[in-house]
Amino acid sequence: MVSVTTEAKDLLQDILQQAREQGAAVDDETSIRLAPATGEADGSGGQVALGLMLDRPQEGDQVIEHNGKKVLLIDSTTSDLLEGSTLDAVSTPEGKRLTISR
Repeated sequence: MVSVTTEAKDLLQDILQQAREQGAAVDDETSIRLAPATGEADGSGGQVALGLMLDRPQEGDQVIEHNGKKVLLIDSTTSDLLEGSTLDAVSTPEGKRLTISR
């Protein structure tokens, strides 16, 4: 299971709100899915690039809620790969960014 800090949950909630404001089809069941990025081949010896996309919960997902709303979905395979990791938000010169650490 992946741990998610309050700061990361706040950022995910902000991302969902921005998507809604920009006209994306975001309803109460829509959340952000953390999943392997398709078409990513970085040649780094087995490392997997991860991406974020809007999606709906599916059976077996790890569902992270914040303030009564689903903010993050992680399928069981990705959750297993990230077992013991923490998703956090850090401030950078470009703004807040999500990071994963063990």
